[in-house]
Amino acid sequence: MIRASTFSDKWPIVKLGDVVNFLDHKRVPITKSDRTPGEYQYYGANGSQGTINDFIFDEPLVLLAEDGGNFGHETRTIAYIARGKYWVNNHAHVLQPKDCIDLDYLCRVLERYDVTPFVKGATRAKLSKTDASRIPIPLPPLETQKQIAAVLEKADQLRKDCQKMEQELNSLAQSVFIEMFGDPVTNPKGWTIKPLVELLNKPLQNGAYYPKEDYCEDGVEMVHMSDVFYDFVERGNMKRVKVSKKDIAKYKLTSNDILISRRSLMLEGAAKPSLVQESGEDLIFESSIIRLTPDTKQVNIMYLFYYLSNPKAKQHYVYQYITGATIKGINQTNLEKVEILVPDMEVQNSFLERESIIRNQKNDLKKLKIETDTNFNSLMQKAFNGELNLDNAKT
Repeated sequence: MIRASTFSDKWPIVKLGDVVNFLDHKRVPITKSDRTPGEYQYYGANGSQGTINDFIFDEPLVLLAEDGGNFGHETRTIAYIARGKYWVNNHAHVLQPKDCIDLDYLCRVLERYDVTPFVKGATRAKLSKTDASRIPIPLPPLETQKQIAAVLEKADQLRKDCQKMEQELNSLAQSVFIEMFGDPVTNPKGWTIKPLVELLNKPLQNGAYYPKEDYCEDGVEMVHMSDVFYDFVERGNMKRVKVSKKDIAKYKLTSNDILISRRSLMLEGAAKPSLVQESGEDLIFESSIIRLTPDTKQVNIMYLFYYLSNPKAKQHYVYQYITGATIKGINQTNLEKVEILVPDMEVQNSFLERESIIRNQKNDLKKLKIETDTNFNSLMQKAFNGELNLDNAKT
């Protein structure tokens, strides 16, 4: 994260409100006739596109998350450059840089800015226009700004390339899934279909809830909703809680389990599956998650994970059991009803072998992503404390 305390003292520090214009969302309201599919991109920190609170812009501008949301969960990004024709909802500030500050430089300063000192609200953090205007911004000469932005863009491109490769590997794994098992909706290979409840090794289990005072540094790691964005739960950096041996036995996770998210603001996030890596250290899970332990004599874990992750399978078999208007969710009773195609175990095991090759490639890529992220973060820090070597930068 970028913090004002790290900024170089060799450049003037100005307030955000001095170098940008905050554009009024209401200057160009969207009408139904404006919502031509594919014509406009959509940006907003939270909310759904195409609402009465969305407005059209057609010039490159910086968007700054306002209503406690992020443009990307993985990077915790709070700023983004929007280009072309696009919708913006009222959960994002729209910033038009003045002549003294470069558009790309401004975005680089803000994209990972620690805005904690400027947000208000206990339940839902909000960054108001007034408070956003007070954010300190280092203002080197315009040419230096462009050089800094160019260096960071090159480093960021490496990160983007890794993300693209990861997406391609994920698509490859799903392609192998379809190749081996067929379309899960039409079921061309005639696999047996069973409700999930008939494929369980033990009953579904909701996670535990503990008050804040039970959290501690030397407790047992506990999976929260913020930990289940990826295929595998990442060990080592999760919150820890003081729990009894009885609770450990009840809520313990192993590599034989699949975690299912119970609720989400977005439909795609409800009933999202995640896997658990084998570890010698205990791991439990919180109440917004359901533990699913399949009967591996009928389905292997990796097959079931990919099935529950497949967009067509989710659309046809899962979404009908998700309820809620504002918060989308699934309970144990409905999850048990989800129909699962059950291929022959021989085919499932063959898929596991092919998937493991792709997974190894993803693990290698993960190491590369860590390196590129570390390098990018280091450059970000050097850029704004005046230590970045700009001799070879091109504008």
